[in-house]
Amino acid sequence: MKRTLVVSLMVIIFSGTMVVHPAFAHTFVQNSDASLIAQIQEFKVESKLMADNISNNTLSQWHLSKSQEYWGNNEIGVLSQTNSTLATQLSTSIDNLYSMAGQQNADPTMANQKADETSQLLDQAESQEVSSSSQNNSTVQALAIVNVINEVLKDYGTAIGSTIDLTNMDNMNMNSSSSGNGMSGMRRHVKNDKHSNC
Repeated sequence: MKRTLVVSLMVIIFSGTMVVHPAFAHTFVQNSDASLIAQIQEFKVESKLMADNISNNTLSQWHLSKSQEYWGNNEIGVLSQTNSTLATQLSTSIDNLYSMAGQQNADPTMANQKADETSQLLDQAESQEVSSSSQNNSTVQALAIVNVINEVLKDYGTAIGSTIDLTNMDNMNMNSSSSGNGMSGMRRHVKNDKHSNC
């Protein structure tokens, strides 16, 4: 009896291990609401940086150009289909802010007020364009954060002259030889990549 029970348990255990499938922690699919949330947040940051650096024409123009990657005529056009008044107000506010970036003696206080006004209008646009279920969905919020972080990593990679994709975690090789060195392992990897292309 015991022998039969032991054999039965062994058969069950071995058959169970043969059918094991790999488990994945998370599989996220891109979501248009998450992308819109990220675009709005990125635009708000760039417009605030533009306003903060309004006295430096080079920096303010750079942040103006960067902000246009996140919010432009296409997004205004989509917004105008659901709320033309808000789209017009937002377009005017953005134009007013952008016009300050080219001025010689732009007032930093006024620029920050314009950036804050634009930010408030973008918050309204977000609440209008993003469904309430997505606004309260942690997966959508996580995807939005990932989108923002990916943009930061791309800009950081450009700034340090990296030839690898910093948004790909496979490139963040923190194995035993570099984990004790923290980011110095990453720096060494970037440096080696630069020299290999020379």
